[in-house]
Order: sequence, then C-alpha cells, then structure tokens
Amino acid sequence: MICEFCGTQVPEGNKFCTNCGAQLPQADAVGAAAAPQGATTPQVQMPTPTYQPYQQSASSPNVTAANMPSKGAAIALIVVGFLCGIIWGIIGVVMYTGMSSAMAAGDAATASSKFRNIAIATGIGVVLNILIVIGSGMMS
Repeated sequence: MICEFCGTQVPEGNKFCTNCGAQLPQADAVGAAAAPQGATTPQVQMPTPTYQPYQQSASSPNVTAANMPSKGAAIALIVVGFLCGIIWGIIGVVMYTGMSSAMAAGDAATASSKFRNIAIATGIGVVLNILIVIGSGMMS
C-alpha cells in the first residue's frame, strides 16, 4: 500500500505510515470491519510535516568578517613554527591552506579551527626548542 500523504510504500496491515506517521485510510476500513457493530474508532488526523531546505542567513555568525582569523597572524605563526622546527612549520602550512579555503567559502568555524591548529603547532615547536636549549645547557 502507498501512503497518500507522503507516497512511501507501507506494508499491508499498517495503520500508520512508517515515514510520516499519517493514519492510513485502508487501515481504517480493515479496522472497521473487525470492530463490533455500533463501535466507532476514533479518527485522528496527523499533521503532515513540512520540511524547508536549510538556508544560512546573512546574520549567521559563520559569515561575518569579524569572526575570521587574520591571515597575517597565521603567516607569522608559520614563520615562528619554521624557526622552531621544520615539521611544525610544515604542519602550519598545511593548516594554512585549509584555513584559506574555509575563509574563501565564508566558513569562519573551520577557518578558526585551522588557525587554532597553526597556533598549537607553533606552540609545540617553541616548547620543544626551549626544552632543547635547557637540555643542552645542562649537558655542558
């Protein structure tokens, strides 16, 4: 049987649509035949849900320029990362390309996440270099 409200194929004998939850009219006829004479079955009309496609509004926080990270700050962090260790600088460059793509798409959340990763990679490089300097001072 096919639901007349949403068009979903529903197994025979179901009283309600498995997709939209609407009461099926054929199920009423079957239930009425099985009910004793004079008995009434309550008729409940389920509202059919309507779905609207998601549209991002212009006032959404993901598209405001104020939420975008600074490309200049990211480049400065990458330079520090390279100075502190080549691997951390490479990680910064990889994250920067993702940040630039997210900024071009207007996705501030992803751009901020990539910027945060650049800052973390730079911080790790700085801490490791400090530990190396401290360790080399203790060795001599």
